[in-house]
Amino acid sequence: NTSTGDSCDAVDTGDGFGRSGGQLRIERNVFANIGSYNGGSCLSAAVGKQTTQPAWRGDGWVARDNVCLNLQGLPCLRTIGGGLNWRQERIWAVNNACVGVDSHGFLGIPYAYQNEIINYGAARGSGASGFRGLYEAHGNVVWGVGRESTSDDPSQSGASIGFNLDVEANWTGTTWSLTDNLFFVSGAGVLAYSWSSSTYPALGDARLSHNTFLGNPREPQIFRQEAFLDLHTEPTGSRVIITDNVFDSFPVPGSRAGEGFNQAGADLVNRNVVHFPNAPYWGGVLISQNDYPVTTGIDPLALQLAVQPGSGAWTVATTDGDKPGPRFAGTLLNRLPVRPAELLPPVDPEGDDRDSDGDGLIDRWDNCPGIANPGWQDADHDGLGDACDP
Repeated sequence: NTSTGDSCDAVDTGDGFGRSGGQLRIERNVFANIGSYNGGSCLSAAVGKQTTQPAWRGDGWVARDNVCLNLQGLPCLRTIGGGLNWRQERIWAVNNACVGVDSHGFLGIPYAYQNEIINYGAARGSGASGFRGLYEAHGNVVWGVGRESTSDDPSQSGASIGFNLDVEANWTGTTWSLTDNLFFVSGAGVLAYSWSSSTYPALGDARLSHNTFLGNPREPQIFRQEAFLDLHTEPTGSRVIITDNVFDSFPVPGSRAGEGFNQAGADLVNRNVVHFPNAPYWGGVLISQNDYPVTTGIDPLALQLAVQPGSGAWTVATTDGDKPGPRFAGTLLNRLPVRPAELLPPVDPEGDDRDSDGDGLIDRWDNCPGIANPGWQDADHDGLGDACDP
């Protein structure tokens, strides 16, 4: 389907009953010019009223291979209502392209895999994020609109974790992870708020690994830009593990880890490639370990967004023996229905972006990599897709 419109949402689903089982799939559509007057999103997974029952249980709600262009007023993909208990919620966004979004890219979408969000925050409003209130984000390209003057709001972020915990997203019984993403932002790459509370207790370590964080050298260098801004409390016995990332094109400091929160003192910052002035300076209570303050060959002005062969970062040893930089992008654009202008994919040094069963999700994140399961159903929530269950 191809659709254009000037108000409200392109697709807005309603489920006032919180029923379990079943799957809604929205695939291979093009939506453009949505929300010109009254505000609208491209795809909205909504329930009819606030309820403690999760809106999409069982096989869930899948948005895949859609193109959303020029979204004015609201996020590209979003959820509304429901308890948003993500131990049960099954809302997936896979291989979608969002280009030209006034506000956030995705809001309250638990699983975001292999998407491109290009030029979000176009309205230059307060606090726009590529992802806000997510659970897992792997293999995405997240590209924010740059600031043009001193009057532009400085609070853009690539991802906001734990924002508005009681309303938008709770972490009950689970945790969050961001891996293999490319964040090209004006502001903070990842902004971590409190992601656990007595009401919504989270479990387990959070992970920030194998991402590339790039500041935007095109804009006036008048505000702070930080790859990781850590302003959170976290569950007892859990921590954020920040390893094997590439930080480039950020002014000092490159990050503020654990600033103001002693609860974050157990977090681990280890073996990251750090290329910014006076590296490896980090602000906050944490002390980074084993940083690699080396050149990367990355040049955002030339749209060269990946670690380059021959650079100091190419052969450094990470914690798991992999090469630095995002590993996912060798064929990322070939999966997407369009190639947004000016976007060049980072290289994939390891060539490990295989999709053996051809279901659209690469093996590294597929819950059933050997058998095609295009909805990635996991009815018993054991982490193994139904097609692979004994």
